[in-house]
Amino acid sequence: MRILIVEDNADDRRLMRYNLVYHGNEVIEASDGLEGLEKAKAHKPDLIISDALMPKMDGFQFLRAVRQDKALKKIPFVFYSAVYTGHDEARLAISLGADEFIIKPKEPAEFWDEINSTLDVLSLQREKPVPAEIIKEDHEFLEKYSQVVAAKLEEKIMELEKAKKDISTVQQRLQYLLSYAPAVIYSMEVEPPHAITFISDNITAITGYEVINFMESKNFRSDNIHPEDRGRISDEFNLLFEKGQGIFEYRFKRSDGTYIWLMDDIRLVRDENGKPVEIVGSTIDITGRKEAEEDTRKRIEELERFYEASIGRELKMKELKHEIEKLKAELERYKK
Repeated sequence: MRILIVEDNADDRRLMRYNLVYHGNEVIEASDGLEGLEKAKAHKPDLIISDALMPKMDGFQFLRAVRQDKALKKIPFVFYSAVYTGHDEARLAISLGADEFIIKPKEPAEFWDEINSTLDVLSLQREKPVPAEIIKEDHEFLEKYSQVVAAKLEEKIMELEKAKKDISTVQQRLQYLLSYAPAVIYSMEVEPPHAITFISDNITAITGYEVINFMESKNFRSDNIHPEDRGRISDEFNLLFEKGQGIFEYRFKRSDGTYIWLMDDIRLVRDENGKPVEIVGSTIDITGRKEAEEDTRKRIEELERFYEASIGRELKMKELKHEIEKLKAELERYKK
């Protein structure tokens, strides 16, 4: 059986395709009603399964267009969608000529059983589960359609608002946890000037600057790198897109004008196609380590100079001893 699935959610579409192909069907896919209508005309499927709320042309408009097309109107049409307004969506769908309205979500086996049950009913010419008179007048359709869509959008807006609150809560908790971490966590845009998109609050304890300073100015971070380090860091950073990661050490000017040493561990994030989509990194203060390294280097230089001086003195002592031995030998000859 050739089945057209019309669904804007790629994950849902993929799961349906696997399920239907597993049961021996040929599957055609579309991401909205407009594309679905074009593919229905081109492929003449044996069954159409569609979502309700989609961009460009939603499922209700798509169904109405199918039922008004002489070449398509007899194709069985099943909605597979979530409901937001009780069963108003199902009633509208049936009144537009849908053969069934299956409510998401369903387990794959359960979904396939309901599809088969619907097809069995149609093949036996039984009555539809929800008998209703088909809407034929545009004004009647628009009135009922607008009520359902408005309710759906209102519910979606409420969901989005709740999601925003949930995200905000998670971000606050994340910032709280990161503020106690030894490393600063951040993300940057891939495109130059690689603006900061997120940075943890503990950056203030290290640099003296607030998070907003890094977020508002695209070049704030690079402008505070020591002039002598900028060229080197720029060259090393360009290699990030070849290697995928890198370690960078540089001097950074604090809010009080003093310089500290920072070390960044940066990684390039790619999508499933290998395209760079984000840069993520961590920063730690290595000023203490750098100062210890400098003290050690100076101590080594002092020891090397002392060693060289000691060797020089030892050579001079050997020469002097040699001269003394020569003089003693001459003195013995004189005695003879």
